[in-house]
Amino acid sequence: MTTLFDHPATSSEPAWMRAYTTRTGAPPHLGTGKARPHRCPTCGRWTLQGLDAHVMAFLATTDPNPLTPQAEGAAIILGRPTYTLHGAPGRYELWHRTPHSARRLTPAHPERHIVLAAHACTGPLTTHTLTITRTRAAASGDQPPY
Repeated sequence: MTTLFDHPATSSEPAWMRAYTTRTGAPPHLGTGKARPHRCPTCGRWTLQGLDAHVMAFLATTDPNPLTPQAEGAAIILGRPTYTLHGAPGRYELWHRTPHSARRLTPAHPERHIVLAAHACTGPLTTHTLTITRTRAAASGDQPPY
């Protein structure tokens, strides 16, 4: 009698870790909830990855560019989730922002509320404000301006 499948390969990785990685798709070191830098496998840019809550968490992958309140509004309009970055270097945590928590972001204290947008391979949202320039009034008279 022949076997239909090969015997499972032996691995030094514990079975629970293989099961966790298979079910969630998340690397096991994210079980601590800390956000860590990673490169996006698709576009190669640096991102921050971490769990977005302590209970029933999802894997959050964000662009490491802080958002202004206007850029956060643009992210919401574009349908990109936003996250608040808490903690100190090496111990950062990502918290998913809800409409209730988004109201607490004020321009007066941006250092206390670092907001990041979910990663998109198309590019990060700009963190710089757009400059708006006035256009010249059309020249009056019978001579064209060109």
